[in-house]
Amino acid sequence: MQILHLVFVGLPIWLASPADPNLWTIEDYLRYALTHNPGLQAALHRSQAAQQQVAQVRSLPDARVSYRYFFREVETRVGAQQQAIEISQTFPWPGKLDLAGRAAAESAEAARQQYEAFRLELVAQVKDAFFEYSYLARSIEVTKAHLALLAGIEAVARTRYQTGSRTQAHLGAGQAPGPAQYPI
Repeated sequence: MQILHLVFVGLPIWLASPADPNLWTIEDYLRYALTHNPGLQAALHRSQAAQQQVAQVRSLPDARVSYRYFFREVETRVGAQQQAIEISQTFPWPGKLDLAGRAAAESAEAARQQYEAFRLELVAQVKDAFFEYSYLARSIEVTKAHLALLAGIEAVARTRYQTGSRTQAHLGAGQAPGPAQYPI
């Protein structure tokens, strides 16, 4: 429920939507949730990082260059040496880079699928919260309308009782618990 808290509480007015959150549409809430959810952004960055690793895994390891200087001449079978430069490159077994690249590509695809699953879950949660909020807001409006109708019926019954055309039993039929007992 932390996601719902982020969506409905503390919404900034500077969005390109109406300033009053009550006037927002479901698209506004979805846009806000998709752009401001840190978990979704983290999943996107993980997916992008995994995609960039594919090229790194498929390439050869870095070549090494070394330089040696001898303070005293070293006698070798080819003669005396004062300095040496060495360049080396490792070559993995044939097919190893291709297999590592495929594994990295599959890992990147899995990270992309995790991002997409997280995004769809977030959209479902926002929609669920929006429709629950809409249902409750409409229920409150209907309840207030019913209370107003009951107050009108009670007023009519009181008037009829005062004029003598109805009994006191009819007066109690139109009464319901008032707003003081059940605040909305």
